[in-house]
Amino acid sequence: MRVFLRGTMMLLCIYAICADAQKYQDYTERLDSIVQMSVEGKRKTVFDYQMDSLYVTEKIYKAMHKDWQLCQIKVRHLNEIGKTTHLDISTMLEGGEVERVFVDFIYDAQGRNVETTWMGKNNRQYEEKGKREFFYDDHDNLIQYTTYDVYDSIPLPVSGTIFKYAINGKMISRINNIWRNGSWELSNSREWTYDEKGRTQCMTEWMKRGKTLRLHGKLEYNYNSQGVLKDVTYRREWSDSARDVRKILFLYDSKGNPVREKHYTLRKDGREKEFSHTIKYRYYKTAPGTSIMGDAYWEDPYVICNSEAIPHGEYKLKEKDTIYSIGLQEWSKYYYSPIKDIERLNQQ
Repeated sequence: MRVFLRGTMMLLCIYAICADAQKYQDYTERLDSIVQMSVEGKRKTVFDYQMDSLYVTEKIYKAMHKDWQLCQIKVRHLNEIGKTTHLDISTMLEGGEVERVFVDFIYDAQGRNVETTWMGKNNRQYEEKGKREFFYDDHDNLIQYTTYDVYDSIPLPVSGTIFKYAINGKMISRINNIWRNGSWELSNSREWTYDEKGRTQCMTEWMKRGKTLRLHGKLEYNYNSQGVLKDVTYRREWSDSARDVRKILFLYDSKGNPVREKHYTLRKDGREKEFSHTIKYRYYKTAPGTSIMGDAYWEDPYVICNSEAIPHGEYKLKEKDTIYSIGLQEWSKYYYSPIKDIERLNQQ
């Protein structure tokens, strides 16, 4: 049950990003399909838009014996401003079993997500129910959310997160707590620092080990003379004697889009640099000049763009390739289609 809950929460984190897409009326094109190749094989995601784009079906296929096998269906209901109100996820498991997750999103008058509820089910019985409540300050900053396991309609706290901001609205800390033995217990935290221009300088992560909160990782940012992110160094403290140090170099095109990342593992306190892999981004000619670095980067410093976190039609990424030092290659290709009858949609 707990494994199922953790998997559900990972999905919710992804879909919370999708729910913040722009109004669909602003789009001239939208994401039509994604084809991906990874160590797990080849996958394809196809998007089907119905009812003036307020109803979206995502079908995920995996390549099996020179054919495509349907492995997951996501049915998404959107409101008039493009936010997800209901999500139905059906995952096809081995032996013909189907696992389903139903997610509902509730918003306040300001369009802020104030509550998310979900229910998991397989062929045998309902596995679990849960909900997450969100709280905001007067500046629309998310200041807290609490996750509950709903057992027999009785909400039991599972975890809670508290956010703190500077006067300028920049996030300065995120504190995660877990509910244990009838009270809240600190689990881990993250802290951000910024330079005089408001650019992120460092993200420090603290993790509880035993009864002590200890340094777990540090992400340091370095900018060039034009103020563009040049590289990032990530240090993870596994133990008193074990440390993982990595560095990412960024290259951009003339429009400011990141076109390549070079990833290295640093040895002997940074004196030796060992190539790990490179990531290449390709864009359509209509690509905007904004960076694709998003929320996924804060969660995983090795991920700049998560394909499932791309709001439909927000930017025009064409292809993403990852080439590893051992010769392994992974890639993702993105295809778009025009929204038909734009004038009629704008009159809705």
